[in-house]
Amino acid sequence: PPEIELDVKLLAGLTARAGTKIELPADIKGKPEPRVKWTKADLVLKADDRITIDTQPGHSKASIAHTTRGDTATYIIEAVNSSGRATATVDVNILDKPGPPAAFDISEITNESCFLAWNPPRDDGGSPIANYIVERREHDKEEWVKLSATVKHTTFKACKLTPLKEYVFRVSAENQYGIGEPAVHVPIIAKYSFDPPGPPTRVTPSDIAKDAVTLTWLEPDEDGGSPITGYWIEKFDPETDKWIRCNKLPIKDLTFRVKGLPTKKKTRFRVLAENLAGPGKASDETDPILIKDPIDPPWAPGKPFIKEIAKTSAFLIWNRPEHDGGAKIEGYIIEFQKTGSEEWVRIAEDIPQTEHFLKGLMEKQEYSFRIKAVNKAGESEPSEASEPVVCKERLYPPSTPEWLEVANITKISADLKWQAPSSDGGSPISNYVVEKRDVRRKAWQSVDTTVKELKYTVTPLNEGSLYVFRVAAENAVGMSEFCELEDAVLAKDTFTTPGPPYALTVVEVTKRHVELKWEAPKSNGGRPIT
Repeated sequence: PPEIELDVKLLAGLTARAGTKIELPADIKGKPEPRVKWTKADLVLKADDRITIDTQPGHSKASIAHTTRGDTATYIIEAVNSSGRATATVDVNILDKPGPPAAFDISEITNESCFLAWNPPRDDGGSPIANYIVERREHDKEEWVKLSATVKHTTFKACKLTPLKEYVFRVSAENQYGIGEPAVHVPIIAKYSFDPPGPPTRVTPSDIAKDAVTLTWLEPDEDGGSPITGYWIEKFDPETDKWIRCNKLPIKDLTFRVKGLPTKKKTRFRVLAENLAGPGKASDETDPILIKDPIDPPWAPGKPFIKEIAKTSAFLIWNRPEHDGGAKIEGYIIEFQKTGSEEWVRIAEDIPQTEHFLKGLMEKQEYSFRIKAVNKAGESEPSEASEPVVCKERLYPPSTPEWLEVANITKISADLKWQAPSSDGGSPISNYVVEKRDVRRKAWQSVDTTVKELKYTVTPLNEGSLYVFRVAAENAVGMSEFCELEDAVLAKDTFTTPGPPYALTVVEVTKRHVELKWEAPKSNGGRPIT
């Protein structure tokens, strides 16, 4: 198989200055002569105006001229022949000047100063950043003025600007290999760039109480050019015909709860936004808001569902109202209506849950039911009425048949017998269902679904196979669970030929006949002698 020997200088990696030429020589052994390729970052290295790959028998060398920071990578040489494969790697680090600072931003612009901030370059050139150089020029001039060449941090406050003059700023990073490309900001004008903000919009009241209301609003479409620092909420005082501030300090949020309001009186509100230039225009004032206790009766509960019905009772379930009216639901009321009557009769109240077992109904009477919810403000509208239902004994499928056993087994049949279920579910048992299963198979086979008696002969069976059997009972409602035979039985005859008769004696002899007499065999082979 191939072998690759790198130059000993490359084993610990190769570090070089940008602009120099690097060479990666390797000796290659192997028979037959291996095929050689160089790769960088999973891409095959190919010759171009900077890259040269010289591969001769027993040797290969990759050369890169005019190196740049982008040549930093792990280079892999691979040799392959019919006997195997070999690889070797070289870590190359090209040191260069840093890239441009990132996320260069200018803020806090005034008539005389501005605040510059940036992030370190995404690429430091392989060497720590020593400092930053900050420069400016007037927009209509080409000459750059160096403000500082020793900035250690990623911020700088530029002062002594001429008011209303347009400036361009740039920042460069420097490491031990030199000064990198600058990050250049778009031109800025040295002036306070903001006015008071525009009016907030859509002032909306909510959560009205007897002496308070919560107001929410949207921020202005225009902030005046400076971030909004807070909001003022004002209410109109009809006695003085003036707007009065409701908050002592500007608030940051877009919501505020105004407290201490006169109850059962209407009040108008408006909101103003503020920035460093001061308060802006007021929002449109609200419609007069009536300040009062906000609790209403709840919405109607969900339509009741009758989960169970019996001769004189019913079990109802329903869903809570979608809205509780602003207060805790204290309970529910159930009303019924007899079919043919217009009257709704209250049958139960103060029900804490969303289900209830109703008693005291009349057998064979058809009812509809509806629900009301109650909070401290009163009763809700009634729910949608349930589907009509007649009170009658509820029927169920029968219980499982009992005591299934094999009374007799032969090579082709099995005689089964069982006991009737302990409960017929309220409806007479109409038939039994018999099934068999060869233990070598998973699927049950239906034998007969119309069995009327408590016994049945299953046939045909395959001689020598093991079988299990099961039986279910059926009434007008449905089928019971199966009663299954606990142990498998073998399909074979359980008897043999009888033993010999014995004690044969001649009783009488005549010309025409002989009368014989004997005793029955001691063993009948397991079956009556026929």
